[in-house]
Amino acid sequence: MKNNFVALLAALGFAAWCLFTGCDSGGGQTAKVITQTVTNFATIFVTNTVIFTNEISSPIPTEYSSAYRIATNFAAATPVAHDKVLFQMKDIRTSFFLEDAVKQFVSEDEAKAKYELTLRRNGIAINSSSQNAITVTINGFVDDSGNVLIYNIQQAVIEQQWVVRREEFHTELVSVWEVGSEFGRVGKLKAEDAILDRVEKDAELFANDFLSANPKNNEAQK
Repeated sequence: MKNNFVALLAALGFAAWCLFTGCDSGGGQTAKVITQTVTNFATIFVTNTVIFTNEISSPIPTEYSSAYRIATNFAAATPVAHDKVLFQMKDIRTSFFLEDAVKQFVSEDEAKAKYELTLRRNGIAINSSSQNAITVTINGFVDDSGNVLIYNIQQAVIEQQWVVRREEFHTELVSVWEVGSEFGRVGKLKAEDAILDRVEKDAELFANDFLSANPKNNEAQK
């Protein structure tokens, strides 16, 4: 009776082994592809005797791998200088906003064309579908005499970033790169040339930081 019981357990153990490892009808073992990393050990015992030990590998869920990668990147993050914060950008998209007083002298299309031409001359690709965007705002007003335009230009790269405080997570649009020019004064007759000249100089400022943070673009230009 005891021998029959032992034989039954042995048969069940062999069947379980086939389920874990794969067996063909001829008693041979079918090769099994193992792809990932979490290891469990299944062991069958009969009257204190080990019949077999089979190592079973199961995949790590993608969510766990992604969470680990994000946590690791957070822990390894280092401060970045203002002129390097445009890192890993391959192209840029531009948006222009001009106050009404400025539009008397220069259109948004003219200012945008001047700015983008300067970037292209520096080897920076313009892509209207790019995830990287710079916003250029030209503020201004005509003084009480009616003959002088007072203006300035603001540039900003705004991105959606995580804001984390005391284990509370949120997202917000924040300016990661920003440069503003001083206020300029110019007579109405020379306002168009002055504004476009300032637009070109400000585009050069952005191009310098873009290429400083992305030296491969600079090498490609050479």
